[in-house]
Amino acid sequence: MLMDLPWAASAPRIARDALREWAANPEAGVVVSELVTNAVRHGAPPISLVSERTADTFRIGVCDARRDMGPPEAESNGLRLVDAFATDWWVAPVARDGKCVWAEFPA
Repeated sequence: MLMDLPWAASAPRIARDALREWAANPEAGVVVSELVTNAVRHGAPPISLVSERTADTFRIGVCDARRDMGPPEAESNGLRLVDAFATDWWVAPVARDGKCVWAEFPA
């Protein structure tokens, strides 16, 4: 699922719908909210929400057009919550511009 987010506020609802459909970890909603908040505050538009489901995992990524993570405060409290709730998380470059911050959960 790939979706451009014209309104970042819709991301938690979209994530909750996907989580309900895929029976994934409910704490992923908190993670999505934190990742979207960071993208809005410290990233660059456009912001996209990406999700993948395999037999064993559910991954959700928030992508934006800024290649780095932004100022040091962008890596503070929100990413500590991501680290606490997700099984794993990482940052991956996207094509020529931007990045996706991914979080993974057991399915």
